[in-house]
Amino acid sequence: VVLMNHGKIIFDGDTEVGIMKYNSLVRDLKFNSIEKENIKNNALVRKDFIEFISIGIMDMQFNAVKKIKFGENFFAYFDFLAKADIDYPAIAIGIKDERMFNIVYAFSLNYKNIKIPPFKKGNKYRIQVLFKNPNIKPGVYGFNSIVTHSKTGELYLHIYTQKTEGFAIESDISNFIVDDDMYENNAVIELETDWKCKILE
Repeated sequence: VVLMNHGKIIFDGDTEVGIMKYNSLVRDLKFNSIEKENIKNNALVRKDFIEFISIGIMDMQFNAVKKIKFGENFFAYFDFLAKADIDYPAIAIGIKDERMFNIVYAFSLNYKNIKIPPFKKGNKYRIQVLFKNPNIKPGVYGFNSIVTHSKTGELYLHIYTQKTEGFAIESDISNFIVDDDMYENNAVIELETDWKCKILE
């Protein structure tokens, strides 16, 4: 197989290797294009309650990253300023594919052991979720995350993006099969998670 990019041959050889290089090239092109986009048109925010700061992923050393290897554990996080007291918050962090379909969706109300503390006006918070053994195939991904009232359902923040804060999963493996528990609430698979909610300085 011959692989060309902008009229230049960048690979000439084994078919399977060529396909892997092609998939990697396409992922890079998609990732580089979304980095130039802007998140502002993809956020619904009750500005009297929440001021959105940032969203992204971190590696296991808590470094903010844009790319991870297939199968590596990672943290998804988002930061915001509480502009009013929210006594009963509920949090969701979803990972969306290029079709904007939820691949993974972790919602605090679905876990009996997760209790999000009340948010106090003037504090900056980070919601941090560790996704363990993520069986998510290589590709470019974005987020679908919310802050809502756990009792009334009132929506304070909804981030849905594959724009500035998107990330890529990479691998040299050519074939992938989703093999995990089917998730009953808004996503394809369920992953084991650890949650943290902390006040930022």
